[in-house]
Amino acid sequence: MANKGFQNLKPYFDGANYAHWKFRMETYLDSEGIEVWDSVRKEWTPPIRRGADGEEEILSRDDWTEPQRSANFKNKKVMTILSSSLSIEECGRIQHCSTAYSMWKTLENYHEGTKQVKSKKIQLLTSEYELFKMKSNESITDMTNRLLSIINGMRKLGKHLSLEDVNNKILRSLPLKDYGSRVAGIEEANEDMSIMNTDVLIGKLLTHEMAVKRDRELEAEPEKRKPLALKASTSKSQEESEDDEEMSDDENEDIVMLSRRLKRIIEKKMSNSRKFR
Repeated sequence: MANKGFQNLKPYFDGANYAHWKFRMETYLDSEGIEVWDSVRKEWTPPIRRGADGEEEILSRDDWTEPQRSANFKNKKVMTILSSSLSIEECGRIQHCSTAYSMWKTLENYHEGTKQVKSKKIQLLTSEYELFKMKSNESITDMTNRLLSIINGMRKLGKHLSLEDVNNKILRSLPLKDYGSRVAGIEEANEDMSIMNTDVLIGKLLTHEMAVKRDRELEAEPEKRKPLALKASTSKSQEESEDDEEMSDDENEDIVMLSRRLKRIIEKKMSNSRKFR
């Protein structure tokens, strides 16, 4: 029953993301039994015997011992698992192989390269890791995902980093302006980076990131209010100027009316004065 359950989990490879398939296939084969995975680690060779003249010849199957039959069975089992887990194109790369070991190495060399290529890839990733810094306006999630992608790439090529190295690298990659106080707090709390889960560390930084964003929003609110206040004061001054214009118009009309009345009064007095004389 257990084997049937694992059969349903057999990983499939179509040429994309070989490192992910390789990791899953290693786990799958190991779960089928330690002797199964050993068929990949150690190349199976057909039984041979030396003739009277000292030359080696392959034994006939009928002459195989029980351990030799068992070793051949395990090799064929892994070959079947591998070939049935590959697309037609990928399966074509290993059809010439006669052992599970050679099939595995053929795929590994094709997708990862030889030792020289792998060494060059490790150097490039190591350099990228050492120069890694958080980008401007980059979130904690994006920054850590980018860093962990580099670390996973190094791990897949055989270069492993300790948990302490990874956690310290995350802290050293943060800008001091926004995260200096949080990093200092973690260090002062004597947090053991060698046992702290990276997800826990990221969670602490995410909480601080939320506080930083909130502070920035609060600082930006007065700046947003200034244009509104300026607009309101401008509108008010415009209304006052309009009122002043209306008042000046009314005053002009009053002055005209008063001048007319004075003119009539003066003319009337002058007329009365002539009559009296």
